[in-house]
Amino acid sequence: MQPNDFHSAPYARLVRAGLLGCWLMGGLIGSLIGSLIGSLPSTASAQARAGSARHGTTPAASAPAPTPAPAATPHDEAPAPPPLAAEIPPPPPAAPDTSSAAPTAVPPAPPAYSEADSCFPACRSGYLCHQGQCISACNPACGANQTCTSTGECIASVQTAAAAPSATSDAPALDAYKHNQWFLRMLVGVGAAGASRNTGDSHGQLDWSGGTGYLSGAIGLAVFENLIAHVGLSYTSMFRPQLKQDGTAISNSENRLSLVLLSLGGSYYFMPINLYVGGSVGVAGAVYSATGLLTRVSSQAGVGLELDVGKEWWISEQCGMGVALRLSYAGVPPGKETDVVQLAPAHVPSKNELFITALSLLYSVSYD
Repeated sequence: MQPNDFHSAPYARLVRAGLLGCWLMGGLIGSLIGSLIGSLPSTASAQARAGSARHGTTPAASAPAPTPAPAATPHDEAPAPPPLAAEIPPPPPAAPDTSSAAPTAVPPAPPAYSEADSCFPACRSGYLCHQGQCISACNPACGANQTCTSTGECIASVQTAAAAPSATSDAPALDAYKHNQWFLRMLVGVGAAGASRNTGDSHGQLDWSGGTGYLSGAIGLAVFENLIAHVGLSYTSMFRPQLKQDGTAISNSENRLSLVLLSLGGSYYFMPINLYVGGSVGVAGAVYSATGLLTRVSSQAGVGLELDVGKEWWISEQCGMGVALRLSYAGVPPGKETDVVQLAPAHVPSKNELFITALSLLYSVSYD
């Protein structure tokens, strides 16, 4: 082909058609490249929005997309260069996908209870009140040989039952260590006594003094707790007392004096120290003798009384032992006098009575 052929009309049309094809091809390739580059920020923005949704943050609003440039016409000399990645705005944020996210758990509202649901009386230790009923505080429930504590723990109940005292063997009886039923007391001891009598005859004034032996018993019933009414019998004997006649001692180993008293009285115990006081009054009789004077007299019935103070200690639930101090007094008129002179009752004045006073220290045992 000659150089002049390029300026011919057919050739010029061919060249212009080729240039137009190249320009269209270049614009198409540039558009594809721009679309590929523009999709990259959109993917990054989607990932950022997904991460913000997981962490509870909201992505910042992006700037509005600029108005795209008008498409080039076929008459332009060269295609427009593709836009840079930094100049392409990110696409608007997509709405979060709530279909795959787990729904937020909402706690249920507590049940409403009325005053009728409360437990009355209150549940004992190891139980809780729930909807008006006492239920075990232990979950799961304790075994057959276990007990639930107030802290919600199960402990063995066999040890507690084994350690508990036996109610039948160790518990005291209802009337133990009390004075509230029938009563029995025995006393024995020693003491000292003195007696005197004005005979009103040649024998003059007779006085006895010396040591005594004492024995007594009483039986009774509690009027109310700690107050005892009792009947008693006591015996006091002076062995070999010293005898004086008008103040002059008469030595004789056969001098005797004995006193018997049948009485009705009472005793009161001060608890819990178990200290008691008591007294009794009754019918008394005496027998006395002065062998050196050939005199032996059995008195008539007289009056006697006794006063007590004592302290006892329990040796069992109903038995006590202790000590007591007893003062005895009796005045008895003379009776039949033998071996010397028989005195008629009309000839015996009241001054001839025999008066006896005794003080005894006693050992006591009582059961009530």
